[in-house]
Amino acid sequence: MSLLWSIVPIDSIFGTESNTEYMMRQVPAAAATLILSDAGGGMGKVERLISTNPNHYLNPDWQPGSLVRLADFDSISG
Repeated sequence: MSLLWSIVPIDSIFGTESNTEYMMRQVPAAAATLILSDAGGGMGKVERLISTNPNHYLNPDWQPGSLVRLADFDSISG
């Protein structure tokens, strides 16, 4: 394994194969917002939690890397 330290943005060095922004979903969840990526099989992987309530960050179901069912949020977002 090697590390690369540079002031040049990583995209300028290695380029980008694809834009990952379009693969993310922003869904409302109990006065918070979750940024999810598709994990396949109807599941989403939590990439980010956006909330002003510090207690939301203590919820283990919403920690980055956790898997959630997308169907649970489809019914919320209508």
